[in-house]
This record gives sequence, structure tokens and C-alpha cells, in this order.
Amino acid sequence: LASMGITRIALVITDDSFGTDGLAGALRGFESAKLKPVLQERFDRARPDFSAIAPKLVESQAQAVLMVASGVAAAEGYAAFRTAGSGAQLVTLSNNASSGFAKSLGPNARGVIVTQVFPNERAMNYPLVREAHDLAKAQGK
Repeated sequence: LASMGITRIALVITDDSFGTDGLAGALRGFESAKLKPVLQERFDRARPDFSAIAPKLVESQAQAVLMVASGVAAAEGYAAFRTAGSGAQLVTLSNNASSGFAKSLGPNARGVIVTQVFPNERAMNYPLVREAHDLAKAQGK
């Protein structure tokens, strides 16, 4: 996001171990980009309620909001953020990379970013990268 000029980024995370782990990773990314989140909020995983978070997101003037959450909670959060008037770019993690998630977003689906962590294609110390390289080489590519 920072490489695209998006620097006002909010974090909205579920209050469980998945959210805590995602928060740690996101904060490392912020640190590497020399940024700080403009808003950092947690929500109850068992009963997601974004009514208090949505106005804070609008007030923060975030350009993007990263949600570390299940697909259902992310879709509900994004709907609440749009209803509150936020135009922030919606970003989530690869656990939500499914056609079902896209459908659950309804009119909010357009432009949602779903991230995927993958090693650098030149990092031959990763078995996955070596295997992909060997397969491409065998195909003459």
C-alpha cells in the first residue's frame, strides 16, 4: 500500500489469536514502511459489532483499512464502514480468498484487496521456489 502512496492505513482485527498474530505481522510491515496505523481497533469474534468502529474509521480519514478477520466478519465490517461513509480501500488476508467471500461482500466487492504472502521468486532457499524454478526450467522457461 505504501508503495502506491497509501499511508493512512487503519487496522481492524478480531480479538483472538488469529487477530493477534495478524496484528504482529501488520505492525512489522508498518515499521518497515516507517508508518503507524491511523486507527487500531479490535472487535469481538463471537459477536462482531462495527457500530462503534465505523465512525472512528471515517474520522481517521484512513485511505485503506486492513481487516484481520474471518470472511463473514470482514464482509459485515466492510458493509458497516461503507454505510458510515468510509471510502477507504478494503484489504484482507488470504484466508478470505474465496468466491464465497467475494459474493458475501455484495456491492462492496469491487476493488477489495486480498493479500497473499509468497517468497521472492529468486529465493532458492525455499523448497517451493526451487520446485517452481525447476518446473519452469523443464518447460524451457
